[in-house]
Amino acid sequence: MSILAHNNLIGKRRKIVNNAIIGVSFFFLVVSLIFFALCATKPYMGAVLSFGEHGWLIESVDRHGTAFSAGIQVGDKPLEVNAQSADTFLQRFEKSGSIRLIEQLKVLQPNGQILSSEINVDPQSRKSFFEIISWFVLSAAFFLTGFYILSKKPDNTAALILLLSGTTLSVALSSTLAAERLIPISSYPAVLAALIGPWLLLHFFLILPDERAWLRNDPRILIIYVIPAIAIVMYPIIGYANGQPLPEFRMFRLLSYGMGFLGVVGVAIYNYVRAQLPQTRQQMKIVLIGCVFGLVPFVALNAIPAAVTGAVVLPSDVGLAFLSFIPLSLGYAVVAKQLLEIEVVIRRSFIYAVITIILAMLIWAAFALVFSSGIAPGFFERFILALGLSALAVFLLGPIKNLVETMIDKLFYKDRFDYRKTIQNLSTSLSATSDKEVASSLIIDAPMSALNLAGASLFIATDTGSFEVGAARGIFATESRQRDLLSLIVRRNVGKEFPNLADTPNPDIAFVIPLVAADKEVGVLFISGKTSRQEFNGSDFYLIQGLASVAAVSLRGILIAERDISERRRHEQAILNAKQEWESTFDSIPDLICILDADHNIIRVNRAMADKLGLSPAQTIGKKCYELMHNTDAPPESCPGFSSGKACGPSSEIARCGCVYQINISTLNNDGKSSGRYVHIARDVTAVKNAEAEQQRLKEKAELSSRLAAVGEMAAGIAHEINNPLTGVLGYAELMLSEDIPDELKEEVKVIADGSKRVAEIVKRMLTFARQTKPFKTSLSVTELIDNTLELRNYVLRTAGIDVVKNYQDDLPWIVADPGQLQQVFLNLIVNAEHAIKKTGHTGVITISAKKISDHLRIVFSDNGPGIEPEVLPKLFQPFFTTKSPGEGTGLGLSISRSIILEHGGSIDIASELGRGATFTIELPLNSESENVLLDPVTTVSRRTNSNIRVLVIDDEISIQRLLRQSLSDQNRIIDVAGNAQQALELIRSSPYDIILMDLRMPGTSGMALYREIISQKPEFEGRVIVITGDALGEDVQAFISKHRLEVLTKPFDQSAVQTMVDRVLSPNPD
Repeated sequence: MSILAHNNLIGKRRKIVNNAIIGVSFFFLVVSLIFFALCATKPYMGAVLSFGEHGWLIESVDRHGTAFSAGIQVGDKPLEVNAQSADTFLQRFEKSGSIRLIEQLKVLQPNGQILSSEINVDPQSRKSFFEIISWFVLSAAFFLTGFYILSKKPDNTAALILLLSGTTLSVALSSTLAAERLIPISSYPAVLAALIGPWLLLHFFLILPDERAWLRNDPRILIIYVIPAIAIVMYPIIGYANGQPLPEFRMFRLLSYGMGFLGVVGVAIYNYVRAQLPQTRQQMKIVLIGCVFGLVPFVALNAIPAAVTGAVVLPSDVGLAFLSFIPLSLGYAVVAKQLLEIEVVIRRSFIYAVITIILAMLIWAAFALVFSSGIAPGFFERFILALGLSALAVFLLGPIKNLVETMIDKLFYKDRFDYRKTIQNLSTSLSATSDKEVASSLIIDAPMSALNLAGASLFIATDTGSFEVGAARGIFATESRQRDLLSLIVRRNVGKEFPNLADTPNPDIAFVIPLVAADKEVGVLFISGKTSRQEFNGSDFYLIQGLASVAAVSLRGILIAERDISERRRHEQAILNAKQEWESTFDSIPDLICILDADHNIIRVNRAMADKLGLSPAQTIGKKCYELMHNTDAPPESCPGFSSGKACGPSSEIARCGCVYQINISTLNNDGKSSGRYVHIARDVTAVKNAEAEQQRLKEKAELSSRLAAVGEMAAGIAHEINNPLTGVLGYAELMLSEDIPDELKEEVKVIADGSKRVAEIVKRMLTFARQTKPFKTSLSVTELIDNTLELRNYVLRTAGIDVVKNYQDDLPWIVADPGQLQQVFLNLIVNAEHAIKKTGHTGVITISAKKISDHLRIVFSDNGPGIEPEVLPKLFQPFFTTKSPGEGTGLGLSISRSIILEHGGSIDIASELGRGATFTIELPLNSESENVLLDPVTTVSRRTNSNIRVLVIDDEISIQRLLRQSLSDQNRIIDVAGNAQQALELIRSSPYDIILMDLRMPGTSGMALYREIISQKPEFEGRVIVITGDALGEDVQAFISKHRLEVLTKPFDQSAVQTMVDRVLSPNPD
């Protein structure tokens, strides 16, 4: 079992036991109240018969009983008892020698008179009723105290035992009264409660001290209940006969009582003498005071007079009320937090009692003097006399109080009188010093010497809320002890500090005294016990409280003064630091800063400005700012002076520095008022201007890239939708051209084929613009490519009167590029220049130059057309932007051209000036990697002629299925077609195929997923699958094709390309 589970089990058991004790106590309370209620209406006989030399006689008569009311007296001879003759009834009790539980009695008095009394007939006397009330009050004191203490200390074992003890004694009192009144079953609870009550008190005193807290839950303590348990068991066996308790058992019962009460007294004395904590001794002192207040009046005024004279000074009912102090003192010892104040209360009561006696004596002496003089004052004179004497009493109260207090302190509290001087001396000494260390020594030396302490330590509060050691003496002087005390400050229970005893685990600590002034804790004082091991008395507490008050006030003043000095020093240092920080900050700012007066004279400059001017800061003082910055004799026009206090324009160039600066002038205010000085700040904005321009260029570039990406996505989708039907149109046109048809029809079919190829080329350009296809790069001559492109437009240029001037550098290196794409760019620029020149209405010139610049090849196309407006230039490369009239252009030419050049790792820029034409500059890299050069995809492969080749075509387009079936059905090939993945897999499982042509995009299962499924079932198809696509290849598709090294047939395709690719796949591996 884990420790936690064990502790939980113990806690549950303890809770069950506590609840059981509370339940039994409530039961005892109910029983007690029932007995008291029954007794309230039933009288009792109150006569005791005893057997002696003269036979049976009345031994005693209780004045509360009906026998006393009937006149029965001691010495009367019983004639009849309980409706039987006395001789017959009393014969059974001769052995016991006495009988007291009598219901009916008839006696013969010495004078011959016969008297009788019967409790069922005679009324209850008033004295008997008041006896019940007094016993109920005493009983209520026990059980009410128990329940009140339990409400304050619900988890305190001592409180539970005190509750059970109180209710048990309440049962003993109530059941005893009930037994005297012959109430059934009342005698047994009376004996049981009377037997167990003293031992419960013993239990209470054993567990009350905190030193024996371990005993509260120790089952061995139940051993003390062995004796009362034996007595309880023996009572029904030998203690009761014929309805009457036997004398022998009464002796045994008294022995149990005596042992229990002796144990209580012994433990209480032991608790007081051997207590380790002062609190335990104070608890026992409170109990002792309660017992004195309860027993002394009862014994002195009731018990002793009754035993000596047979009469009492106070009625027994009143005497019983004093016993209520006993349970009250027990409860107070458990819950009181200010135990030490009891001696203060006694002292004050003593003082005011003496004052009252003195004032009373003076007033009565005055009255006696007046009346002894023979004067007979009337009502008015008596009223005036009483009023005057009352005023005199009020006037004399203060002096008499001081006099009496001094006399009592000297006679009975001499230590307190001396301690008062000690407090005054400490106050005087502390007022003469402002040093915290000296004050700390004085504070702990005072109680050390006055009380002869073993040790004392003072901790002073800091501004951070922690504590530091002020001074330490005796046993607390070591560093380890000081660390323990410092940790105790954090863990202390504020509710149990002085003037109560310290509740600490360290027996050397007597008190933890908070030093509080103006509701703020300024320190904590620890004091040990006395070296003589004597306990602290009320005078000692008076001294400690006085010293603590004086020390708290003095420490507060010293701490405030010390804080003020520290604050002043910190303030001065803060000013110095602020000055240094301001100067350091002023000189650290990279901006050029100076402070000027109203005449532009420099008062101060920062290090940056001095360095920029090539002068020291001292050399600039008194100079005109414009003389040093602008080399002028007057402020520049861009500087309006100091009237506005605003920036002097967007920028201004300082001639001496050669940079562009943003100039700002503001008024230097002092407490919201103008000081007549100005702050001149010059910030270098050259880099900022350049950065802003670059940022604008990058922003425009990013916006263009975003538009290109959007158009590219659209182009890719359009390409797929066009290429599928276009493949059928072009394929069937080529099939018709390959057949023997009339020439007229052949020309018309050729127009269809050429138109299809033209649409295919447009789609290809759109995909190129979208950068979705990989360029076919090869090594080429740029000048040769330019010349070939010019040949395409030679006729148009010549008829438009446009000359072309070529400036080529000799021996230009070849570059690696896609000739088709690059020719498209050149053709687009030539056509744009041609259209621009035509707008002027006269002939023009297009100049084309090419030369090597470092590791780039620069190609420039210029024209002498009208030029381009500045606001149009940033938009030229945007998709679908055109300056041409509707129907003359798509707005994609320059966008595609720019995309192609960027794909080749180059750049294209434009420069134009209105009326002077436009210039396009292209730069292409010369160090392109050779691996980017692809083989010509149209590689001639000898066709296989073997017959009976089985081909499976997988495509959801029926027109493409028929086209491929017709295209590949020659040479005795067997062609099967499937429209989806499920049909294809069924055919592959049922028939062997030599090659598979498969579309990548199909409804349901994609081409890539179908390929994986085919290879998983038929691994031999690895390398014998051709994929067909009608749109751009995404990165995932390109990675898939590259990984599996698949042949790709792009829609629309011609018949020769299909035959060539099928033959290449079917041809044996040359390796």
